[in-house]
Amino acid sequence: PAICGIALPMFLWEVLRLLTKTYPRTNDAEGTRSRLTIFWIIASYTILHSFSEHKEFRFLLPVLPLMFILAGHAMVQLLGGMRVYQSKLILVALCLLNYPHLIYLGAIHQRGPLSANAYLASIMNNAAQEDNSNNQFSVHYLMGCHSTPAYSHLHLTDVFVDVDYLDCSPECRSNEDITCESDAFSNDPYEFVQSTYVNTLDGECELEESIDTPSCTNIQRNIPSKQIPSFVVIMQDDASKIEVLLTDKWNATRVASVRHSVASISWHEETHNDVLSFLSLIDIHFEHIDIYSTV
Repeated sequence: PAICGIALPMFLWEVLRLLTKTYPRTNDAEGTRSRLTIFWIIASYTILHSFSEHKEFRFLLPVLPLMFILAGHAMVQLLGGMRVYQSKLILVALCLLNYPHLIYLGAIHQRGPLSANAYLASIMNNAAQEDNSNNQFSVHYLMGCHSTPAYSHLHLTDVFVDVDYLDCSPECRSNEDITCESDAFSNDPYEFVQSTYVNTLDGECELEESIDTPSCTNIQRNIPSKQIPSFVVIMQDDASKIEVLLTDKWNATRVASVRHSVASISWHEETHNDVLSFLSLIDIHFEHIDIYSTV
């Protein structure tokens, strides 16, 4: 349903007719067999992917065109007995029903990572143009797995960007003795940042002379700590939990806050900052992504 959208009723109707053999008697036996073959391709593909531990909607996109073939055939059968103006009205209505999804998914839902990267690219590029020697930056995304694009949106002329994510690799997740960075941060953002970054620990660090850049090692976890980055991208709710560390230990400043996705919808009460009010009846509240700078 999530990927088939408004074509789902037509697709299910076509599948039902194929499986119950309730087609009207025609000479299109070969076409029926072809559509039945398409259905079994869709079914087998979906069933096989259902056994995978890692499931995402995008994995079903390869069979989406096949679904529309069956849905389109059912639509032709449905509209074939109608008058021309009735068929046109139904087609126009189906097209219009897609626009709310298009607007929401294209302009509102989870737009934060793109807006955040566009902002980062802009300020890094401006800083490099003002000072040619200031062209090296680091960006750390303290967010969930694969929640933001990176280098593909940060390609800048004569600007060098180093990007770091919270680890959630298959190697990490398959080892029960290891807690992935993404899980550790999600469980306790404050403790994770305090025990992972240089100049954040309270007296639990030692310099490592064996590497070019002195780093800080967490003695308890025995994991080399990371250098404080130029920019931190983090969900606003998580930022509130570690804001003391960011501002006091890192001397970081929040430089931007961008909308990410709809958090909740409520009846309109009073005007709040960054709340979208619809006809003064409904308030739409958003999740935000915050950007902190240490430069």
